[in-house]
Amino acid sequence: MVGVNPLPLTLRQLLMMHLGCCRQQWDHTSCLGALMINTAAFRKGALVSAEKLHPYSGQRIKIEATPMDVDLGWAAMKSLARGKVTHGKLNLVQAAV
Repeated sequence: MVGVNPLPLTLRQLLMMHLGCCRQQWDHTSCLGALMINTAAFRKGALVSAEKLHPYSGQRIKIEATPMDVDLGWAAMKSLARGKVTHGKLNLVQAAV
Protein backbone atom coordinates (compact mmCIF):
# COMPACT_ATOMS: atom_id res chain seq x y z
CA MET A 1 0.00 0.00 0.00
CA VAL A 2 2.75 2.44 0.93
CA GLY A 3 5.43 1.01 -1.35
CA VAL A 4 8.14 0.06 1.16
CA ASN A 5 9.53 -3.24 2.41
CA PRO A 6 7.50 -4.05 5.56
CA LEU A 7 9.87 -6.65 7.02
CA PRO A 8 12.15 -4.40 9.12
CA LEU A 9 9.25 -2.25 10.39
CA THR A 10 7.07 -2.68 13.46
CA LEU A 11 3.32 -2.98 13.28
CA ARG A 12 3.01 0.48 14.82
CA GLN A 13 5.22 2.00 12.11
CA LEU A 14 3.23 0.24 9.40
CA LEU A 15 -0.03 1.51 10.89
CA MET A 16 1.26 5.09 10.99
CA MET A 17 2.41 4.85 7.35
CA HIS A 18 -0.94 3.40 6.29
CA LEU A 19 -2.89 6.15 8.06
CA GLY A 20 -0.62 8.81 6.54
CA CYS A 21 -1.10 7.33 3.08
CA CYS A 22 -4.89 7.25 3.50
CA ARG A 23 -4.89 10.85 4.73
CA GLN A 24 -2.78 11.97 1.76
CA GLN A 25 -5.09 10.23 -0.71
CA TRP A 26 -8.13 11.87 0.90
CA ASP A 27 -6.38 15.27 0.75
CA HIS A 28 -6.14 14.82 -3.00
CA THR A 29 -9.66 13.45 -3.46
CA SER A 30 -11.37 16.08 -1.31
CA CYS A 31 -9.60 18.90 -3.18
CA LEU A 32 -10.76 17.49 -6.51
CA GLY A 33 -14.31 17.03 -5.18
CA ALA A 34 -14.47 20.61 -3.91
CA LEU A 35 -13.11 21.87 -7.22
CA MET A 36 -15.76 19.96 -9.18
CA ILE A 37 -18.60 21.12 -6.92
CA ASN A 38 -17.50 24.77 -6.87
CA THR A 39 -16.98 25.00 -10.64
CA ALA A 40 -20.20 23.23 -11.63
CA ALA A 41 -22.26 25.16 -14.17
CA PHE A 42 -25.34 26.96 -12.87
CA ARG A 43 -24.38 26.21 -9.25
CA LYS A 44 -25.98 28.37 -6.57
CA GLY A 45 -25.03 28.70 -2.92
CA ALA A 46 -21.90 28.99 -0.84
CA LEU A 47 -18.59 27.49 -1.81
CA VAL A 48 -17.69 24.05 -0.49
CA SER A 49 -14.28 23.64 1.14
CA ALA A 50 -12.13 20.55 0.76
CA GLU A 51 -12.14 20.15 4.56
CA LYS A 52 -15.90 19.69 4.52
CA LEU A 53 -15.54 16.69 2.19
CA HIS A 54 -12.48 15.23 3.96
CA PRO A 55 -13.36 12.40 6.39
CA TYR A 56 -10.10 12.83 8.34
CA SER A 57 -10.27 16.63 8.79
CA GLY A 58 -9.83 17.72 12.38
CA GLN A 59 -9.02 14.19 13.47
CA ARG A 60 -5.70 13.67 15.23
CA ILE A 61 -4.38 10.18 15.81
CA LYS A 62 -1.96 9.57 18.66
CA ILE A 63 -0.32 6.19 19.12
CA GLU A 64 1.61 5.75 22.34
CA ALA A 65 4.89 3.86 22.44
CA THR A 66 4.82 0.74 24.61
CA PRO A 67 7.72 -0.12 26.94
CA MET A 68 8.72 -2.89 24.52
CA ASP A 69 9.00 -0.33 21.68
CA VAL A 70 11.23 1.83 23.85
CA ASP A 71 13.42 -1.14 24.84
CA LEU A 72 13.78 -2.23 21.20
CA GLY A 73 14.65 1.32 20.18
CA TRP A 74 17.41 1.57 22.77
CA ALA A 75 18.70 -1.89 21.81
CA ALA A 76 18.84 -0.84 18.16
CA MET A 77 20.77 2.33 19.05
CA LYS A 78 23.25 0.34 21.16
CA SER A 79 23.76 -2.14 18.32
CA LEU A 80 24.40 0.70 15.89
CA ALA A 81 26.91 2.23 18.30
CA ARG A 82 28.78 -1.09 18.57
CA GLY A 83 28.72 -1.64 14.81
CA LYS A 84 26.62 -4.81 14.94
CA VAL A 85 24.58 -4.08 11.84
CA THR A 86 24.49 -7.02 9.43
CA HIS A 87 23.15 -7.05 5.89
CA GLY A 88 21.86 -3.49 6.15
CA LYS A 89 19.38 -4.12 8.96
CA LEU A 90 19.40 -4.76 12.68
CA ASN A 91 18.56 -8.04 14.32
CA LEU A 92 16.45 -6.48 17.08
CA VAL A 93 15.59 -9.79 18.76
CA GLN A 94 19.27 -10.54 19.41
CA ALA A 95 20.05 -6.90 20.20
CA ALA A 96 17.46 -6.79 22.99
CA VAL A 97 19.00 -9.81 24.75
